[in-house]
Amino acid sequence: DAGPSPHMCCNGFEYENLYGAYHPSLLTITDRLSGKTLHLGRLRRGVAEIIKIAVTKDLSCFKLMEQWGLKCIQTKSGAEGENIDDPAFQDVCDLIVGKAMEGYVRSEYGNLWETHQCRPHAYGHTWSPGYELPSGMLHDHALALKAKVPLLISIVMHFTKHIYIHLSHSCTWS
Repeated sequence: DAGPSPHMCCNGFEYENLYGAYHPSLLTITDRLSGKTLHLGRLRRGVAEIIKIAVTKDLSCFKLMEQWGLKCIQTKSGAEGENIDDPAFQDVCDLIVGKAMEGYVRSEYGNLWETHQCRPHAYGHTWSPGYELPSGMLHDHALALKAKVPLLISIVMHFTKHIYIHLSHSCTWS
């Protein structure tokens, strides 16, 4: 768990992000083609993280995900399948990843040391200490569950269409 994040983490004892340190990156190099090495479930949860950034920071990224999100999952962000040689689709995948990273940086870099939790893109993260480790859940499964609660509330309050719970479910559970 690195990238442009102000914290770097690694897995241990079958828990994700168990160990880590705070130190902002000086440079982030992203190769979305490395997605072909990921288990499909982890890729889906990565797409869910992109959707969270898009929902809170960038409507144009959200619209790209509405249009291309399923194809991004099916092709592992253009790393597999017949679209690997499609420059237009490759450009869309690069644009989505770039917009998500830009949104993340705009969200976090005023709060590098996470001295406050006014981090709309990180909804769900603030609950982790209470049940993720004690329950034995993997980090990404716990995040998927935690991200659904605000979505369900927004559906009950008529802020969000019911269809988005299905999109959320297909992105987060393998």
